[in-house]
Amino acid sequence: AKKQNNGCNGYIDPTLCSINLIENRLFYLSYDPDARCNALFSINTDGTDRRLVCDLEGLDYLGLGAPQRLDYYRGKLYGYGLYQRVTGAEPEKGLSILCIDPQTGEGQVLYDLRGNYLSASLYYYGQYVYFCTFTVRGPSGSDVEIQRLDTGSLKTETVFSKSGVNGAWFAIKVVSENNIMLIPNALAEGTGQVVYSVTGGELTTAFEFGLQGITYPIEGGALCINRAEKQMEIRTNDGELIYKGDIDTGFLKEIGNNVSIEGESAVYGDTNLLLIVYSIYDPNDPDDDIGTCLVRYDLTQEDPKGELLIYSPWM
Repeated sequence: AKKQNNGCNGYIDPTLCSINLIENRLFYLSYDPDARCNALFSINTDGTDRRLVCDLEGLDYLGLGAPQRLDYYRGKLYGYGLYQRVTGAEPEKGLSILCIDPQTGEGQVLYDLRGNYLSASLYYYGQYVYFCTFTVRGPSGSDVEIQRLDTGSLKTETVFSKSGVNGAWFAIKVVSENNIMLIPNALAEGTGQVVYSVTGGELTTAFEFGLQGITYPIEGGALCINRAEKQMEIRTNDGELIYKGDIDTGFLKEIGNNVSIEGESAVYGDTNLLLIVYSIYDPNDPDDDIGTCLVRYDLTQEDPKGELLIYSPWM
């Protein structure tokens, strides 16, 4: 396999897989060796005119965590940061929802949460930025809160809050202003995966999967993957079954004779077409990841085959 070409104009070495196209320029997070911190850069789509927009260390919200990723929406970049600090001789973990102006680098904290086992999910719908924050409490479930920011008035309101929700590592998907899908990535051991619906501030079960595994939101529905059994299940927002069966991995032969899938880095698509980013490794050396690939599945086929689109070997 060919190694990455570090000398290519288009080589940007991004961190956290966060790239946005804004006014024909690519904005991305990477490391600034001069300032010795992560920074926001931009570059033309042909790989020319690379610019430093701002060093993240210089922003006021540094103490509340550097962005884990950034998404461009209605003129601003939104994301969340995780941080640790010591308060009163006690270690403390926190999470902050962040906003950055990509033209000036000016940033602000929209929300701050303290606790253990924190994470967040953001979704963009109409004039709002929805963000779901949650604290995992173990067997008792998770404390979940969904808020939305009006990008015009910059006012935030809480649309859902509940303790003891079964599940952890939630994602959200807004179907309408009155219907939000709440998707736990994991549930208590031995239970099938579910997708919740939040309507009028109330939580109900939208539908259940037959598989146990890891769940991802997609446009028009959700996907559940059982890595151990190498199976996947796709259902619409209404719970209608689109596909349940084996995950085709025949594309691995195009990468090498002795490679396997370690896991999914990202999932995109809808109920007709799936795009999955896989991490690839050598089973004979499980500590050595060898690359990343992008695979397409046509769900309109009775037996969807994996089509290898891109393979990128790691350094």
